[in-house]
Amino acid sequence: MPYSFSSRPRLFDGRGTWCGDSGDGSRAGPADHGLPPKCEISSREWQARTLRGAAAALPASYGSSSDFSSAPERAQVSDARQASTQAARRSALVDVRPQPRPIVACDFVVSTTVSLRTIYTLVLMEIGSRRILHVNSTSHPTAEWTTQQLREAFVPEHRWRYLLHDRDSIFSASLDDAVRSFGVTVLKSPPRCPKANAFCERLIGSLRRECLDWIIPLGESHIRSVTREWAEHYNRGRPHSALGSVPEPHDGVPAAQQPHRHHLPRGARVVAKPVLGGLHHEYSLDRAA
Repeated sequence: MPYSFSSRPRLFDGRGTWCGDSGDGSRAGPADHGLPPKCEISSREWQARTLRGAAAALPASYGSSSDFSSAPERAQVSDARQASTQAARRSALVDVRPQPRPIVACDFVVSTTVSLRTIYTLVLMEIGSRRILHVNSTSHPTAEWTTQQLREAFVPEHRWRYLLHDRDSIFSASLDDAVRSFGVTVLKSPPRCPKANAFCERLIGSLRRECLDWIIPLGESHIRSVTREWAEHYNRGRPHSALGSVPEPHDGVPAAQQPHRHHLPRGARVVAKPVLGGLHHEYSLDRAA
């Protein structure tokens, strides 16, 4: 008769606790089965012994019991390997963080007007400072139009060294040649890997959630004016937790730390500046009249 796990008495439950069920309804202790007490044997070691006994009862063609002799050791090796893998992933995440060298990323965001026309908005950002360098919209994006936008962003005396974009057909070979003539190296993201351009994708997500999802565009000029106003708010008024400030700090931003956060300084008042018709606000301190 082949060996069956169900024919052996159930001594431990799924959590490794002694249940003492011998199969006939009686409550037996560890000593009745020739086993040490619970405090002297672990659940993993008991499972390894059970597997060795099961392998010994199988025919020789099914292998030997030596396959189960190192189950606890293999489990320890597996745990150590998993820990080393997680440590390697954490180190890899640290390595891909923005470096001091300036990198510019760009991508398109698509919008639909009230007349069901498709408008494409090009966004260029500096990864290190999260600053939006250039934004413009068109209904017919071409390689020539995109090259002109890059030419306006990369002024003659710029400090950027790399341009990251995807493999869309708009970013043609002639566009890459023009970018190289600016003294900038072209970096192309791998195919179907949007996370390779994660900073720009995150910026486009913010643009959608904070601006485009709240309006019904009337046309190309409407989208252009709205996105440019939001880009100015993003650079000068919208706080960034990763930076601890804004990409383009100005006078009074960030505000000085006050002794008491719930009381205004003497002779000061809070001024709210509406953005996009009151969709967002920028707050600052001003002298009271």
